[in-house]
Amino acid sequence: MFVLVEEEFSELDCFINQAKKNVKNINAPNISITTFEIIIKYIYGGIVLFNKVDASTILDLLITANEFDLEELENAVQTQLKVCKHPNDLEDEAGAEEKKQEVIGMMKAMTTKMRL
Repeated sequence: MFVLVEEEFSELDCFINQAKKNVKNINAPNISITTFEIIIKYIYGGIVLFNKVDASTILDLLITANEFDLEELENAVQTQLKVCKHPNDLEDEAGAEEKKQEVIGMMKAMTTKMRL
């Protein structure tokens, strides 16, 4: 059994009120649970294990990282996309860069539309 002195109680109450102010509600119905879990793990651990993630989730991750302005995660996903490309998919390296920029531009346009 704990007995709180009035002063301790007010400090505890102040701490609880401050904690409530720091809580943020995120309403993002367009984000899959898998993508959300990856982002939370990235925020708290700084690591994404891309070898355990399928291609569609990687693209969702890129869109979501852009949407939430998670620049480091967005860069990591873009780097992963560069590493994963198949050499037979595009004729040359210049074409690959152009296509990548086109895809990134389309995704950014999609996230801008979703924000509106």
